[in-house]
Amino acid sequence: MFANSTDQNEFNFGDVQLKHVGIREGKIKIKIKNPLPTNIILTVTLPGVTKNGTSFSEQVEVEKEQGGVKGEKTVQIDLSGYHIDLTGAAGDETNYMVTTVTAITDPNGPSIQISPSLITEVDVTFQDIKAGYAKGYFGKIDFQDTMKVRIDMLRNLQGGAIDITGLNMKFGLSNGVKVTARGGLLMASNTNAQGITVDLSGDNVGPLFTLNPATGTWDNLTPYEKIVTFNASNSNIEQFVENLGYDYEVGYLFQINPWGNVSGGNDEIFSTSEVKAFMELNFPIQIKATDLKLSDTMDIDFSSSNTFGKFKSGVLLLETSNAFPFSADVELKLLNKNKILLHTIQGTSNIKSGQEGSMTSSGLQVAESNVLFEVTEQIAKDLPAVSYIVVTTTFNTPDANTGQSVSQQIPVGAFLGIKLKANLKIENYQ
Repeated sequence: MFANSTDQNEFNFGDVQLKHVGIREGKIKIKIKNPLPTNIILTVTLPGVTKNGTSFSEQVEVEKEQGGVKGEKTVQIDLSGYHIDLTGAAGDETNYMVTTVTAITDPNGPSIQISPSLITEVDVTFQDIKAGYAKGYFGKIDFQDTMKVRIDMLRNLQGGAIDITGLNMKFGLSNGVKVTARGGLLMASNTNAQGITVDLSGDNVGPLFTLNPATGTWDNLTPYEKIVTFNASNSNIEQFVENLGYDYEVGYLFQINPWGNVSGGNDEIFSTSEVKAFMELNFPIQIKATDLKLSDTMDIDFSSSNTFGKFKSGVLLLETSNAFPFSADVELKLLNKNKILLHTIQGTSNIKSGQEGSMTSSGLQVAESNVLFEVTEQIAKDLPAVSYIVVTTTFNTPDANTGQSVSQQIPVGAFLGIKLKANLKIENYQ
């Protein structure tokens, strides 16, 4: 035996001070270089790296040096399921792992002379380590993020307003790590289709709140949740929602150990640990809409029909079944391929509110409407040049008696069914 050493190897984790780590997956690579003119048998033992109570130990035989080239051997071992003790030889350190290396020359090899200049190199490397568990002090860490959400449907709103009362919004953070933390909502804003931005303001925007550690173990972990509520009395949440923004930004902060190592190095994290930020918007399904305009564009091609003859006139018919307490006026704009307006067609009537309809067996009031769009001879003549139809719908929530927009309750199961039909006269070229 020419080597028998036990060393403590320190990991540089910065401010993080770990005592124990459970390996979910990962590998250990041992690379050995032999300068001796005989084979060597080297044993690497990691007393603090255990699996089912047995310490990690690997014996490797390395070829001798030949022609000035050191013998070399690399082995790679799967560490999944191992536990690493990082408390050092005395058990009172952090980030220290004990390594024992013994080496003997080949018992069947030649007699050799060993000098201090002949250095056997042993390199132990951990690779692709994913921890399923860790205990220690995880340092002061800030997680700050801004979430961006788009609601494409609201991008088509062209104007008008809604009025919503009695709504509230909840913002919460869930701490699934056994560590003291704090966090909060830093900002929230939305921008509507007209470019108007409204920032959420109130007592709960900005201040940070404390989050206690999670409780339990990996298979029965209970996160600690903290929720703050925004309502009409402590924020501008109603104006925020009524802006009908399609582009939202929400910024939040989550801090680990904001007051330092208050746990005495007993922070814990499991493979099941999660940190979550969430928002929940609650409001009665009761809305007042005043000239709320929704616009959408569809592609269309009449040119193929024009090969059989030329359009003379006709009508477009919109058939609807409406169970919502909304009435709607509909307008069609016909555009050419360059999106230049060719014609505007107003509907001959509106889509009736469900309140003007009859009660069905399901308990819903449903109104049937037929909205005609007259295609005059001049419009018919230009149909082959039409590439886009812009449909603009103006919604209101009228009172059944006065016709004025009022706040209306949206019934459960409300629906709007639509069929668009065309009846066009074509004059054959022959």
